[in-house]
Amino acid sequence: MSSETHDSARVGVIGLLTSVGRAIRPRQWTKNLIVVGAPVAAGVLFQPEVLRALSIAFIAFSLLASSLYLVNDVLDMDVDRLHPTKRSRPVASGALGVPMALAMAVVLGVVAFILAALTLPVGFVLVLLAYAANTTLYSTWGKNEANVDMLQVAIGFVLRAVAGAVAVDLPMSQWFLGVAMFGSLFMVAGKRTSEKTSNGGSASQRTVLATYTVEYLEQVMTIAACALLITYALWAFGDSSSPIGAPWDIISLAPFTYSVLHYLQVAEAGQAEEPERLALTDRRLQFGAALWILVIVAGVYL
Repeated sequence: MSSETHDSARVGVIGLLTSVGRAIRPRQWTKNLIVVGAPVAAGVLFQPEVLRALSIAFIAFSLLASSLYLVNDVLDMDVDRLHPTKRSRPVASGALGVPMALAMAVVLGVVAFILAALTLPVGFVLVLLAYAANTTLYSTWGKNEANVDMLQVAIGFVLRAVAGAVAVDLPMSQWFLGVAMFGSLFMVAGKRTSEKTSNGGSASQRTVLATYTVEYLEQVMTIAACALLITYALWAFGDSSSPIGAPWDIISLAPFTYSVLHYLQVAEAGQAEEPERLALTDRRLQFGAALWILVIVAGVYL
């Protein structure tokens, strides 16, 4: 083999690996950190067996999520090619072929379920199955149905929170689940509001946006924000299962409320299209979240 051929093959392999790396969206894995929510709130996060189980749960969810991203990209490649930024995705741009994308999706999904089945409770595997079913239904139908699309995305986040509790056999209160549900819906409504505001809700961005108005999405955000703050307050100092002691329970409401209000402001300004990017770049949101986490840690562990 000539040196030119060898170099060309090496460049081809590197290009393929780069495309696969982009297609599985590792930046989106930060969403799966929600699995630690229940263990943190219960004050058991730093127990060795809990850390082990949560690490595996995080890996399993990340592998499955990447598998489903690949499937979604194959289903959406024609629409993505019309989008100003999504057209650069590996599948839409042709950098990653459909057969390779589907093969990678199968491998990642199988590994995720095998890993979970061998190391975690059956309940976690069932939650993983529910997440896969919900996401698949969203990709094939729900994403084009008004309100259903937001609810299905929110349910995906709730299932992550439930998975963390199930992985370490923790009971979940109704208010904790309420916080997870309304918090997720609030975030998704903010994302849709920003998408609608920044691009006028064109079909090339997301078909379902044409069925929403900015005013309606802002109402959904407001309703979700109110429900989120109420359920959080009920969980923090109205739920006997909450381990946060006084006065930390009341103090925690301040940074939590600040973070909610800031996200509401950012979303209405059309800057919350990518919440995961926002979490990594918005200093005010990071400040509010960090302060809230410190108060929660103090309330649970001190």
